[in-house]
Amino acid sequence: MGQIINMILRQILRQAMQWGIRKGVNRMGQNPGKTGSKASPQTARNQQQTVKRIRQAMRVIRRIGR
Repeated sequence: MGQIINMILRQILRQAMQWGIRKGVNRMGQNPGKTGSKASPQTARNQQQTVKRIRQAMRVIRRIGR
């Protein structure tokens, strides 16, 4: 019985961790000064590429952790 509960808790915690990581990465990719001036297209493209690289790295880290 305890093993089943532990397994379920691990799955829930893993999903919560992935959710938090995705939220953080998405927030990091957003433009911090949205209300004022608009960012140049080059800056936006660089931010998108950075977010993409971070997501790829997180996938690799999750695979290694299994």
